[in-house]
Amino acid sequence: MGSSKNSKRSKSSSRDREDLKKSKKRRRKDARSPPPSSGGRDLFIAASLGDDHRCKELLKQGAPVDWSDGDLTTSLHAASRIGHLKTVQVLLRYKANVSLQDLKGDTAAHLGARKHHLDVLSVLLRSKAIGSSLKETNDKGETVEELAVKAMKQQEIQAELAAEARNRQRQGL
Repeated sequence: MGSSKNSKRSKSSSRDREDLKKSKKRRRKDARSPPPSSGGRDLFIAASLGDDHRCKELLKQGAPVDWSDGDLTTSLHAASRIGHLKTVQVLLRYKANVSLQDLKGDTAAHLGARKHHLDVLSVLLRSKAIGSSLKETNDKGETVEELAVKAMKQQEIQAELAAEARNRQRQGL
């Protein structure tokens, strides 16, 4: 009978060891996953890089869409400034606030217009939540409307220059 008890002990202790190994593996795996609080920062980085797939993934996991850095720059600001159209669309689908201003008073629309990303600006302007932020001024006294007009004029000038260059090239051939 003594051997029967030893056999039961060895089976239970081997199970305990296996359970211990599994829990250690689980803890190691959990330690590698980012803490929940970094979701906003990760979203900001993904938006800055124009990684719309990663943004969607993070937002589905609950990352705060309007998280901002120390300058109050949100993911929408970053994507708009750089001209990542698909990323801007993803952020808007997840209800990013288009009216938020960074420390310089710029909204995402200000940044998109200033950098001549008219496609991004168009999407932002079609957003239902944009409202009166078109007329809001930033710290330099610029409105989105003024910046958009400048961007459109710049685009017209660039189109004219490109047309002239094509005409010269055709004449030279």
